[in-house]
Amino acid sequence: MAASALSDPQTEVDGEEYLPEGLNYQAIARDSDGNIIPNTRIAIRVELLKGEAGDEIEYKELHHVQTNSNGQFSLIIGNGEKELGQFKSIKWEQGNKWMQFSVDINETGDFDFMGKSQLLSVPYAMYAGSAGSIKGSNLRNGNADDWDD
Repeated sequence: MAASALSDPQTEVDGEEYLPEGLNYQAIARDSDGNIIPNTRIAIRVELLKGEAGDEIEYKELHHVQTNSNGQFSLIIGNGEKELGQFKSIKWEQGNKWMQFSVDINETGDFDFMGKSQLLSVPYAMYAGSAGSIKGSNLRNGNADDWDD
């Protein structure tokens, strides 16, 4: 294995803290009759919505992707061509978030709605949300440097 493959991910860019941001997304492209669309370049519009029912667009981007022989494609939400807002400016902690997709199988600018679903917590995110408030029984006087053995 190459040495670069063993190194930690980049943590600074030009002296500033760097965290890779984006959401991996993978799907199978199908036409309106449900037939798989193999080996084709298509456009996918991704919208991240906010509000109780996901009725306000907070971020929107466009991806041009190539499907494989099984119609599968992958993209990273947050790395597309920005159409509205900034991915880094999304206020994840404020209210409900929704993800909505549209597809343009001919790349003509005519998008068909694919679906919308609410983003929910995953187990590691629920754990991370409480990790800052953990008070171990091994701490005395609330000092993290003072451990009981």
